[in-house]
Amino acid sequence: MKRIQLLLYFVLLSLCIVLFSCQKEEKEFIDETPEDTITANSPLTGLLLRTSQNPGTYDDLIDGNGCASVVLPITVIANGQQVTINTPEDILLIEQIFNQFPNDTDTLEISFPITLELFDFTQVTVNNQAELDALAATCVSNNTEIGCLDFVYPITFFTYNADQQQTGNITIINDLELFSFLQGLGPNDFISLDFPISVILADGST
Repeated sequence: MKRIQLLLYFVLLSLCIVLFSCQKEEKEFIDETPEDTITANSPLTGLLLRTSQNPGTYDDLIDGNGCASVVLPITVIANGQQVTINTPEDILLIEQIFNQFPNDTDTLEISFPITLELFDFTQVTVNNQAELDALAATCVSNNTEIGCLDFVYPITFFTYNADQQQTGNITIINDLELFSFLQGLGPNDFISLDFPISVILADGST
């Protein structure tokens, strides 16, 4: 009975993630046979990783890179006006400047060096526009975040290592911990979620 319940939970979770992921992986994911455990190579693991990775799309107006985010504060020159960006909300200041004259050519100059936080939460220093463009060119669609839902933490995973024949559990309290945990799964690791869990959708509902 417990196996059947877990199976149903994973079917529902899989469908929810697919429906709200804003991606085009629905057919591939739904067609797969769901199981009550997750491994490092499970399609669900990839979706969980992309849901928990460092969000990188909100500041694309600055870095043009959906796989990374700019570490604030930074200073930019938007259409000749100097702007200091201290918070993500300050990016609206750039948009407002660009919208002042709809028919002009918008320009944005960044005061380098800046620091980027990549999708895996590592940080790199970027010294000029050429380096920034090169990093943006390495971003591919399957590395971009799934930003249409957020997990409500804490969440708990049951764990089993087939090599050591050891069971356990781990409680995750934020995206960084979830991403690191999933990335650290080995070929002999099997995990399952302790349901129920809650997610926050893009419209703020849970």
